Amino acid sequence: MFATYLAFQDGTSRMWDDASRILVPKLTTKYDKRKTYRFWVTIFTIQCLISLIVTLKDAQPLLLLQAQSILDGAYNLPILSVVVLIVNLKILPKIYKPTKWCVFWNIVGIVFFSIFAIFYTTTLV
Repeated sequence: MFATYLAFQDGTSRMWDDASRILVPKLTTKYDKRKTYRFWVTIFTIQCLISLIVTLKDAQPLLLLQAQSILDGAYNLPILSVVVLIVNLKILPKIYKPTKWCVFWNIVGIVFFSIFAIFYTTTLV
């Protein structure tokens, strides 16, 4: 489980680093790639530590898994979907850009997962 989480942490940090460089091109000239990658690693490590600290007070591993699933699944999924849509519309060649139908269904998915994140969070509290 630890190795899987480390792989997830590394992959997510690299993905957010690349996406931020595509969406904000000034980062490419202003900051070194290592610095922006370290920034995203720090962000996701802090996210992990917050959920760990919150769940350690009850000493229940299931709460840790639930907290991480809320953060990684419920909240990151809608945000990631928006980023992927913007990146696809911005950098793909015209022949590979998503059609209006695909964009529509992507937006429907973003709305669905956003509502799901809100519903999931309110039912746990």
